[in-house]
Amino acid sequence: MLFNYELHDIRYFLSSMTERQCENVDLNLHRDLFCYKPLPSNKVYNFPTVSPKVMSLILEYAYTQSVVVTEDNVLELLVEADNFIVTGVIQACCDFLERKLCVNNCVSICNLAHLHNCPDLRGKAYLYILHHFEEVGALSLEFLQLSVQQLSDLIEKDELNVKQESTVFEAILRWINYSPVERGCDMPALLKQVRLLLMPTEYLVDTVSRNDLVSSSPACMNMVTTAIQMLNESNMERPLTQTRLPSEVLLAVGGWVSHFPSDKIELYNVRADHWVPLSWRHNASLGFYGCAYLNGCIYCIGGFDFISYSSHVRRFSLTSQTWTEVGSMHEERGFLSVATLNGCIYAMGGCQKQKKLKTAERYEPDTNQWTMIASMHKPRTEAGAATLHGKVSGIEVVEDLCHVGFVEKVMDKVNW
Repeated sequence: MLFNYELHDIRYFLSSMTERQCENVDLNLHRDLFCYKPLPSNKVYNFPTVSPKVMSLILEYAYTQSVVVTEDNVLELLVEADNFIVTGVIQACCDFLERKLCVNNCVSICNLAHLHNCPDLRGKAYLYILHHFEEVGALSLEFLQLSVQQLSDLIEKDELNVKQESTVFEAILRWINYSPVERGCDMPALLKQVRLLLMPTEYLVDTVSRNDLVSSSPACMNMVTTAIQMLNESNMERPLTQTRLPSEVLLAVGGWVSHFPSDKIELYNVRADHWVPLSWRHNASLGFYGCAYLNGCIYCIGGFDFISYSSHVRRFSLTSQTWTEVGSMHEERGFLSVATLNGCIYAMGGCQKQKKLKTAERYEPDTNQWTMIASMHKPRTEAGAATLHGKVSGIEVVEDLCHVGFVEKVMDKVNW
């Protein structure tokens, strides 16, 4: 590439040896591309590995702040955007790859994100592997290319989503059998990460202990026989051992007990098909409050005690199992609508005394503050609220007619 630093003129030479010229170029648009390293003495940049098509996309982004990412160009585009430190193109590629995550590509996307320092994409791809481990371990060809350390790190995680621990053992066997000579010696290290005490005794005796890789390893047999002995000696239905966390749970909050409102919270473990009580304050006085889940906490917002309406907000931590009073709303609200979006909580409409409200406000946990936002077009009470594609939708059903309002965050403004 020929680049005249003084004149606004660019020429670049690529792998095809094609010369292109862009006249009257604003150098500030290309500062990230060319100013991260010293200008060559002959003022010539040579990029022999960059295709003209990808370079054109990067330069086009400099002018338009937009780029078309496709399955055909995303890999090369991400590599070159990383080389040139074009963060906008990198983010566009990451967003595209996130949308395309599936069982067949999640491992390679995770590795690609790690290679090009895209931590958000890597985290989402890694969670995808954990949450879809049964399918990945049984079907993915990329799974077979994992290193022993990568596989060990995966199967030790509490978040590994498997209905039966036998699935982990069978995934290990599939991984080893892909290259048995080189990987057979890794069985002791991998079996150590399997939660043997979560397996039925019959499976340990009939399947695990009789596997050739296990039976030929004293270390493996010691782990298996110890687990069998503990299971046989235990009087409990399940020994005290660390179980895997479910990837998703269902929370039931509030309701009524003996004609009085309740703060009872129960958690449904989808994997165990079991409800677990988390909290129950018998002296709860507020009902008709809004409820939202955000960052591991349940927020109970506003409410009505049959005498007055409340602006108070209570937060229940699922980790510490404790209640905390947090920042109050600007307005008292009962029968309100609540939704979460981009790490914030939105409280909309509701009642205040005999008046229906159309006002709305947003809570930011980092500052513990509520901020008034644009009001809805009409007052609403007891409306449903949900988020979809970066918007909050409020739905009110009155006489079989649906009135839908949209909240969209644009820069620092929220418009209905």
